[in-house]
Amino acid sequence: LHKCIDLLVEFDEDGNPEKTALANELTEKYKEILIDEYQDTNEAQNILFETVSRDKKNFYCVGDVKQSIYRFRLASPELFMKLKDKLPICEGEFNTASQIILEKNFRSRKGVLDNINFIFSNLMSDYAGEMEYTPKDALYYSDVYKAPSDTPDVSLRLLRDADTAAEAEYVAGLIEKTIRSGVTVYPKSGAREVRAGDFCILLRSLSGKAEVYEAALRRRNIKVIFEKYGA
Repeated sequence: LHKCIDLLVEFDEDGNPEKTALANELTEKYKEILIDEYQDTNEAQNILFETVSRDKKNFYCVGDVKQSIYRFRLASPELFMKLKDKLPICEGEFNTASQIILEKNFRSRKGVLDNINFIFSNLMSDYAGEMEYTPKDALYYSDVYKAPSDTPDVSLRLLRDADTAAEAEYVAGLIEKTIRSGVTVYPKSGAREVRAGDFCILLRSLSGKAEVYEAALRRRNIKVIFEKYGA
């Protein structure tokens, strides 16, 4: 990465970057600079992106700061936030710099989205998460998920002072109970009874936990798969 910067950027006495001849050549070569997951860009990467762009006039990036998880890799989500806060909302004209908000969600029921928005709006703030969760940051339901809404979409359970083993037992028991209840699910293939493969357990880290959950599920004869370390 730093070799690339040395080839493309020279810094003046005040530390301001200036393009090299090679950078100018690449600028003419590339018509568009397209960046996905811009919230995970670091300062060095951003220098490269801006250097080969045409003063950022052919610069297009997509991102969501709520999904930024690579600070430990020196990602700078503030780069995304500064750009987002500076750009006006696009009004249909594409000859000036602007932002387009992708607010429609096509994957979840309205009840799921309502609960996510409620939780995020209470947890996210400039103090706690470096951003406020405002209506323009919310996810809005798009009426494409054709499933009955007469059953709860979200259930929140809080376990106090529970260690990994207790959590695993609780989760495994809840899954077993749900499977036995014969509740109906609605995949694209059509309505059917719920089965083990419909469940996914998300853990912040697998280390020291995945095996505990696996054992709790297998004791209940529930098939489970997870990617073991070294496998």
